Amino acid sequence: MPIEQKHTGKGNPNAVFGIELNNRQKDLLEKLSEFGSKVIVDKKSVNMADLSAKE
Repeated sequence: MPIEQKHTGKGNPNAVFGIELNNRQKDLLEKLSEFGSKVIVDKKSVNMADLSAKE
């Protein structure tokens, strides 16, 4: 089985919706104050849960 097929992407993409952001996520969101804004962060300071969290 090729490594590309290891993760099927199945699951609930909205599973994080409705959960309050933690302080670290709120700080990241403040840095992205406008739609389309960009920020450079250290790789270790953000994870997939942060990227999928919604306010």
